[in-house]
Parts: sequence; C-alpha cells; structure tokens
Amino acid sequence: MRLAFPGAEIAAPKNQVYDYGLVDPDDGHVAHAAILGKADAIVTDDSRAGFAASAALREAGVEVISPAVFAANSVAAHPEAGLRTLVAVAARMRQPALSPVEVLDQMRRRYGISEAAALLIPRLQSG
Repeated sequence: MRLAFPGAEIAAPKNQVYDYGLVDPDDGHVAHAAILGKADAIVTDDSRAGFAASAALREAGVEVISPAVFAANSVAAHPEAGLRTLVAVAARMRQPALSPVEVLDQMRRRYGISEAAALLIPRLQSG
C-alpha cells in the first residue's frame, strides 16, 4: 500500500487513548484514523462502538454507514465496476464453484446487501 498510495498511511496506534466519546474506547484508533485521514465514512456494522453518536466524527464530517449501504452506494455510483468485481469473485470460487448470481445471492443472504443485489441482477441478466 505504501508504494501505491504514498502518504496514505495514518498513525493511529491501538494502545493510545483517544477521546472521541465512543462507547467502546478500544475503537478510538479507528475514529482517530478516520478524522486524520479526512475519511468520508466509517463502514461498520458494529453498533457497540458508538461511532454514530460521536460528536467528533460528526464535526469532522465522517459518516457512519453499514456495509450494505456502502455496497449499494458503490454499485449505484459505479455499476460496471460492481459487475466486473462480482464476476471476478465468482470466477475465483472453486469449492464449490458458484455463478455470479449464486455469489450475489449468498452475499445478499449473509450480509444483507439486497439493494446492491437489486442493482446488479438486471446487469447480470442482460450481459
């Protein structure tokens, strides 16, 4: 990563104390990295950490979104890239071999990405 994205690394050691008003102070390093890195969002389904309630994250403009929402937003913004990624993931599936539709259905059931799936299914059927 350092070679591909020089300067993208954020120093946020886990063993430091960060005061971002989180319910789980052990996740302070995540909030710290997001704020310093000027992240648009933290993608998590961990509601125990309390990221959504952090005034510091709100003030820094860091949104807290679920993986399902992130997937839907990403596919909506870049549908062809989403389709290419899905096809590539399916091509790597060996045991058992799965089609792109089967991979998408499995991801929908496991991770609740119904909205992203709804955006990709018509593309799979037309392609």
